[in-house]
Amino acid sequence: MRPISVLMTVYNGEKYVMEAIQSILNQTFQDFELIIIDDASTDRTVNLIRGILDERISLHTLPRNMGVGYANNYAVQLASGKYIAKMDADDISHPERLATQFEFLEKNAQVGIVDSFVNFFTESGSVKKSQRFKDYKDIYSSQINKYYDSKTLSKELFWFCNIVHSAVMYRRGLTKFFSYPLDMKICEDYSFFYRMNDKGIIFHKMPFFLLSVRLSENSITATKTEEMLINIFKIKENDISTFIRINEKPIAIWGASNLGKLTCNYIRNNFNVQPMIFIDSNIKKEDRRQLQNIDIVNPNEIEFNEFKIFVASSYGKFQIAEELEQKGLKNIKDYFVVF
Repeated sequence: MRPISVLMTVYNGEKYVMEAIQSILNQTFQDFELIIIDDASTDRTVNLIRGILDERISLHTLPRNMGVGYANNYAVQLASGKYIAKMDADDISHPERLATQFEFLEKNAQVGIVDSFVNFFTESGSVKKSQRFKDYKDIYSSQINKYYDSKTLSKELFWFCNIVHSAVMYRRGLTKFFSYPLDMKICEDYSFFYRMNDKGIIFHKMPFFLLSVRLSENSITATKTEEMLINIFKIKENDISTFIRINEKPIAIWGASNLGKLTCNYIRNNFNVQPMIFIDSNIKKEDRRQLQNIDIVNPNEIEFNEFKIFVASSYGKFQIAEELEQKGLKNIKDYFVVF
């Protein structure tokens, strides 16, 4: 039995899969198995992988496309290592990644799962010019590539996915209690982490760049944003229900963009509760307008302790949460970060 099982799932990945595999084979830590699950690719992916002569590689092909959750669970069942490392089929692991994470988990028995800083890159000129790439490089990168103590990492993991799936290594024993959902083709990793976090599993983020994440025209998060948000509501459903019913205060939604709109619809449709107001720092009193037939107000116009507040601002959540806590409001009790 090798100490590390590296798991990779792939679907029609002929363009980049060889580079991803090579980044694993070139690791300074060489004692691993690489389990690859092909999810019924229709391109040259399988033939390319079969051409690699390395006894550590184990390729398994699914007879039909089953989805990433099924493929991940299948890979986990085949793993025999003490630790599991995830790897996406279009990313690049830095040479010292496995060695660094293995050594850390060996020395820190209290930690269940570890990831690292990641670098976002693209080889596409159109992606490089896109707002999405700019947001990843300038905003999301700064949100995840920062020092976290375990308490803050856990708190913010309930807010958004601050763990990068392709950068994680975790103890295989955890898979006795946690698996990937089969009904999600996106956010299945966040569901996996969210439930671990909810049960008190300790996460750690290594302050080193150990992975490069490729952004391409076909990146799933670029084309399925609304499906992603729907799945996030599903992941947080029990906690949202508890927050709504925690007291009788009316609901305010801080964020009047698409996320705020979706949050409003979700609360109405699933809990039969009508939010009272939207909050938007950019709105002026004289410019009063509505969203979903609900008034949008400036935060200076309200008494925050009179409301339960859903924070529905992907990029502004940190500043909003900080402002709310400065006013004495508490995470989960008084405000709930949607994403």
